[in-house]
Amino acid sequence: MIPKRVKARTKGVKGYRSVMRSTKYGNPFPWKEHGKQWAVDQYRRWLVDTTEGQAITKYAKTELRGHDLGCTCPLDGPCHGDVLLIIANESLTKDEATA
Repeated sequence: MIPKRVKARTKGVKGYRSVMRSTKYGNPFPWKEHGKQWAVDQYRRWLVDTTEGQAITKYAKTELRGHDLGCTCPLDGPCHGDVLLIIANESLTKDEATA
């Protein structure tokens, strides 16, 4: 199955890895002033441009690979979880995706 983002803390939603703000994967950029897309864009840059972000990227490639990711963002809007899904699964093989 191809990993996806799910709505964390939703009744019946289980088996995901949390990437909420309270975890090491949480987006440290507040979205209320500039919007969620701005916060996601800042998070993406932070992952690439900082030592701390690069460490998170490294962890994501092993700890999040092949797993659904849970955040409280609405599923129909931007979320840093989507960035992490791409990073963690960028070289997911066909066999891994259908397992």
